[in-house]
Amino acid sequence: MTWCASTRVSRRAWQNASIEPHGRPGVPSESSSLTYSDVGSPPKTVARWTDADRRRAPRTRNGPASCSSRTRSPRHSGLDPAVKNTHLTFGGIPMPSARPECASDTTSVNQKGSGAAEAPSISWRIRTTATGDVDWDWSYGPPALRSLAPVRRPKADSMSRHAPVQMSCQTTGSTLILESGLEYELARELDRDRSVVWIVAQPAMITFADGSRHVPDLACEHADGRVVVWDARPTERRDEKFLRTAKLTEQACAEVSWEYALYDTAHDARRLNVLWLASFRHEPQWPHHAAHMQLATTCANDVTVGELMELDDGDGHTIALMWHLLWTGELVVDLDERITAGTVVRYRGDAR
Repeated sequence: MTWCASTRVSRRAWQNASIEPHGRPGVPSESSSLTYSDVGSPPKTVARWTDADRRRAPRTRNGPASCSSRTRSPRHSGLDPAVKNTHLTFGGIPMPSARPECASDTTSVNQKGSGAAEAPSISWRIRTTATGDVDWDWSYGPPALRSLAPVRRPKADSMSRHAPVQMSCQTTGSTLILESGLEYELARELDRDRSVVWIVAQPAMITFADGSRHVPDLACEHADGRVVVWDARPTERRDEKFLRTAKLTEQACAEVSWEYALYDTAHDARRLNVLWLASFRHEPQWPHHAAHMQLATTCANDVTVGELMELDDGDGHTIALMWHLLWTGELVVDLDERITAGTVVRYRGDAR
């Protein structure tokens, strides 16, 4: 049979069914209708063909015409145009179609008009180790950022513009998997920010009202409770499509009282300074209390990097501790300028 909805019935029902022949095998005539006799109730509607039907069906360029969920033109489906409105009946009662949206008197959910489905609202899909992927219900308040896991795992191949990067994060005590070097640069800046208490990569998948989706690069939580969602993109690569997505993301974040920000690469001096200090982000494992106190006392008055390096007794421990304290922010230098022996160091205290 070659109409849109076929039926699965017993052999006897098929024997008792009367179908007026058409000029081609497997295709009913324009005025034909399929009726069943000696059957107590209408059979279940199932889109299925028998092997015999397939052998008798006219062949198309892609093989035998078959009952498919795809909408095909009569030319490719083996149907005559006149068969388009052929209906199945059971005892004079019209049989329901397996795809109601195909019926001539039914408005498809994909059609515009009064019968069209309403546009979906903005949704946030998150992933946690406890519940997996869920669409977050904001009536319960914001999700705990510490419970979130990345909603997707970065992948790369020979055609990828960027390569995934792993970063040891001191803020979370774990490894962040990032999608590009620019995200790595942003994560380094957040990791040494004394006000940031948590960082998560690819925190959520946002589905906007028009059906488009976006996964932000990072999200961070500050000590005062603020949550900032980040996207990292160089200014020269912020095309119209990205700016539109960024605007929608900003609006979605504002609706849930979160902030949204864009990150562009820092200039060379700051980028290289932070990259260098990141090499000393781990706290020294040797006893360093005395050296710590010595550095703090010496930096009570402004001193230079060269003067602090002279405090080292030759084992390099004091120098390494100095770089570590610059990473944590307990010691402060101007990272926007190249660090030299003459760079002034100040003591700030209250390291993270």
